[in-house]
Amino acid sequence: MRSIYAAVFVSLILFAQPAHAQDAPQVPVPVAVAPAAVPRPLTLDVPRGSTPQRTLLLSMYAGNAALQGYDAYSTLKALRSGGAEANPVMGFATKSSAGLILVKVGMSAVTIFTAERLWRHNHRGHAIAVMLLSNGLMAIVAAHNHAVLQQLR
Repeated sequence: MRSIYAAVFVSLILFAQPAHAQDAPQVPVPVAVAPAAVPRPLTLDVPRGSTPQRTLLLSMYAGNAALQGYDAYSTLKALRSGGAEANPVMGFATKSSAGLILVKVGMSAVTIFTAERLWRHNHRGHAIAVMLLSNGLMAIVAAHNHAVLQQLR
């Protein structure tokens, strides 16, 4: 049952779509009123490049950080419960908690930096694809770690 909750949580992180409010209709200004006497409506300037795709990318950044954090947490918990690191490349980092956390922060930062650089150089589809791939792989790792933690209980 818990694995279903974990799968739903990971799916929400990967496929969350933000809701967008619709602009309020503009009210015409009567011609008889002087333009200086009419208060200007309050408007919020949307930053350049703020599109639904940009919002999706930003939410994937948060998802990546959360998945990397869960991976570090679940790996450390499994190691303390007698488990072993399955990835030989990460074996060096599991010798200390600080080392593992530092590697995870670095991996998340490099992934986000790469996607952000692609986005700023107008390779927006590639930026989203990098984050989808990274978050997808991290979701698989998180699900595996969850299963291992269940077996160690």
